[in-house]
Amino acid sequence: HVKVCTEALCPGCKEFVLTQVIPTYTTLGKDVMDLHIIPFGNAIYHPNNQTATCQHGVGECDANTWEQCLIAVYPKPSDYLKMLECLENTLPMGSHDDKFAPSIFETCAQEASLEFPKIQYCHLNYDIANKLLQQAATETPKEHTYVPWAIVDGTHMDEEHDDLLQVVCKAYMKKGGTHAACQQNYGNSGLLRGMPTSIFS
Repeated sequence: HVKVCTEALCPGCKEFVLTQVIPTYTTLGKDVMDLHIIPFGNAIYHPNNQTATCQHGVGECDANTWEQCLIAVYPKPSDYLKMLECLENTLPMGSHDDKFAPSIFETCAQEASLEFPKIQYCHLNYDIANKLLQQAATETPKEHTYVPWAIVDGTHMDEEHDDLLQVVCKAYMKKGGTHAACQQNYGNSGLLRGMPTSIFS
């Protein structure tokens, strides 16, 4: 089980998603990697008026909602990752005080062969969007201190220094799983055999 907490407009999140999450999932697939991406990050949810305050302004909150809707409508990573990749490459990183034009999300949906009206319906429906916002806030660990924040089988990894493929392979192989990419890269290495297992328990 791999949970990745991210937020829109975050350069570190963009790099982690594009260089680690997507390649690792593409290599290992759903049978090895039960991937859950939570687009909320360092946002603060205000239950009293059911709104959020986001690190990178209104633009981030709005883009987070689009991404939450994308994943709710298309829950399989094999469906949503292509659109998410497009958004990471298209949306400007950093603070943004206005909502983005829906056409950005429509173009990325079309690139990923997804039905944009379904995603837009979610984004425009206050009740659905707010429920997803609450859910993302709840699913984001309270103890997280930055994003991206990745948890593999319940253990937080060092996103800056660890390789996601290696961490997932080690967790999978520890449970007796085998995959060609894991065997090829880590199966016979002293690194894998020599690592203290307590790190992954």
